[in-house]
Amino acid sequence: MKKLTEMNGWELMGALVELSEPVNNLVNDDEVWECFRECTKRGVGLKREDGFRFILKAYSELFPLLCGEKHKMDTLKIISIAEGKSVTEAMNQNGAELLASFEKAYKECLEPFFIKSARMERTE
Repeated sequence: MKKLTEMNGWELMGALVELSEPVNNLVNDDEVWECFRECTKRGVGLKREDGFRFILKAYSELFPLLCGEKHKMDTLKIISIAEGKSVTEAMNQNGAELLASFEKAYKECLEPFFIKSARMERTE
């Protein structure tokens, strides 16, 4: 399997279909949606020196929602697709690897969607 960043257009279309279910599960959970929306709104336009504090705050709010029992498998599916691994491979990574994979999947798959949504909401 390839990482999202290594896929050609045809492969990416298939990966987007696979991503639709776990992302849909997150988007349809009002608690997760509100947390993402608030985190991305607060993060838009931050100065670089405030970025680290923002990231820690956002992750401290997101981790319990994304890694708790309700969405653990959704998160693992997103990580596996973003990293080009099976869900089992993602589950068996050591802690440091899983955190790095989580951050990469968040930045590549989830953050762009939610930031765009937050920006669109502000202009409506």
